[in-house]
Amino acid sequence: MVKLVQTIFSGGNVPIAFRHATLVLIPKEAEGQYRGVALLEAAQKLVSAVINERIQAAVTFHDGVHTVRGRSCATAIIEAKHEM
Repeated sequence: MVKLVQTIFSGGNVPIAFRHATLVLIPKEAEGQYRGVALLEAAQKLVSAVINERIQAAVTFHDGVHTVRGRSCATAIIEAKHEM
């Protein structure tokens, strides 16, 4: 696992399995509405969590955009783009 993470962060290729997820639709209380949840490989979740922690440590989040801390890697990347 450590070798995989080191390879990805050193500029190596991301495994093909990391580019796919299984989408599960969970019904909401309102009829006909669903919440999509992507089921990821455990290794992919670990790498995503490490990236998220690194970005959150380097980016200043704005309360007008994020009312809750601990958002996903994608929202941290959006904030990082605004900081550049």
